[in-house]
Amino acid sequence: MILFVAPYAGELPENSPFLAAARKIRFLLRILKSIDSNVVLLNSAHRMNEKRLLRFESIDIGKGDQIVMATPRTFVNAWLGRSMNILQASSIIDAVIQRYGSPSIAWFYNGYAFESRVAVILKHRHDAKLILEFEDWHFARYRGLNPKPFLDWFFWVQAAQHFTYSFAVNAKLQNRLITRSVPSQLLPGVISDWVVALREKCPPFRCPDSVTIGYFGGLSREKGAHFLLDIIKRAKPQTRFIVTGKGELESDFAEFTSRFPDRLCFLGSVSDDQLQEAMACTDVVVNAHEYNVGIFPFKVLEAVAIGRLLISTQLPMDGYGWLKDAIEFRQHCLPDFLAAIDSARSIYNCRKTAIDKAAMTAEMMFGCNGLETCIRKMAGVGPR
Repeated sequence: MILFVAPYAGELPENSPFLAAARKIRFLLRILKSIDSNVVLLNSAHRMNEKRLLRFESIDIGKGDQIVMATPRTFVNAWLGRSMNILQASSIIDAVIQRYGSPSIAWFYNGYAFESRVAVILKHRHDAKLILEFEDWHFARYRGLNPKPFLDWFFWVQAAQHFTYSFAVNAKLQNRLITRSVPSQLLPGVISDWVVALREKCPPFRCPDSVTIGYFGGLSREKGAHFLLDIIKRAKPQTRFIVTGKGELESDFAEFTSRFPDRLCFLGSVSDDQLQEAMACTDVVVNAHEYNVGIFPFKVLEAVAIGRLLISTQLPMDGYGWLKDAIEFRQHCLPDFLAAIDSARSIYNCRKTAIDKAAMTAEMMFGCNGLETCIRKMAGVGPR
């Protein structure tokens, strides 16, 4: 059995601002299911205002694949629920193993408290290979007096030395694991088969009179969504925007698209198929994050892989030198971003060779075949 521990909404489309994470989780689950048909997702997400006991259900992860998802007991108060699940992690694991057997591999999405606690339990009780997929440093974002990052970090420290192997979203996190003698490699995102197909079938800049800008991510201030809204308001009339996602600013995007439907198409939470359709219509993708060395946005890799020009604020590029020439970096200021959007067609023409080369590299390293080969080797499983 392979156990995958991650926060997952479990519905398509997810009612969550973390849509890219959910797609990445499904992608990896499908790869793991090709290695072992018995895959169980232990869902650490805690839905608000629900009170339910530990439950097991079958869920669809795409392409006709079904797996079992186990969701621990939930409470109306989310903080109480998360705390109780950490305290009861041992009994939760026992219930999963009693039904589906002891895991040979356990995969952990990010270094959260519950995931790290489960890792320690499995290390002490079962001879499983523990794989960490490290997405964010705990203190990468300022959260004031919120105790969650401190709690996550405390449990991660207890678990870190027990991981057999790790994947890190950027070089800073990779180095933190290597210094703890955990072998690690970069995994900034995943490249689905449809991404490659979209690049080949739907090239950008097919319309000579307009440019369509896409943004596909969380709609929060920490992800730069407020800056994106300013860009949309100030852009030239012939520039059209397509935005998907969910977050604290979604009502602002919905209100703007109701007033100016010719300028902004806001789709909100979308299914995978709807996301593909939206991306196929874009010429350019924007990333408006403020610089943060502790993260690497999912949308960066995917934008390049679909053969689009990515206009982005500065990124932590250690380990990603092969991407630099494919990205148009701009300062986090409105005039600079607007100037890049106005010149997007000519910038794309200048960078097209670099974009095509980076897209093929991304497919080779982070596409289904490349990742499956890597994971099989790491897990000690031969090729199919």
